[in-house]
Amino acid sequence: MAGLAGLGVSGKWSVDIDETDTDAWGLTVRCRGFCVQLSVSDLDVVRRVWAELAKAEEDVVGMSIGVMFGGTLLLTIADGSIVFRVAEERSAGGERYPALFSVNFDAQAERSDLAAAIKMALEEAEV
Repeated sequence: MAGLAGLGVSGKWSVDIDETDTDAWGLTVRCRGFCVQLSVSDLDVVRRVWAELAKAEEDVVGMSIGVMFGGTLLLTIADGSIVFRVAEERSAGGERYPALFSVNFDAQAERSDLAAAIKMALEEAEV
């Protein structure tokens, strides 16, 4: 049955995991004016993101979360910043003007709040 499977909220972050009528899951991540929705193949993708976020001191570079806008949605965590970036491997502009969309979150507290929201959503979805 399609619908909300899990919801997690911590600080300014909100994460929804939805069951769909297909083999995929819906994932929505919100923070302030930022919202990203995408389809993920299985909950292991979300578990992997949570596991990396939970490692408080380690950097994460270019973890693929899914496909969006014809490119790959990547999560990077470095120097206390969380970056959601959609990058296309090849674009008409080549190296100088890559097809790119990027949103940065700079506070270290954002990382622990996002990890907590994902964990809550996963716990509800896995019941």
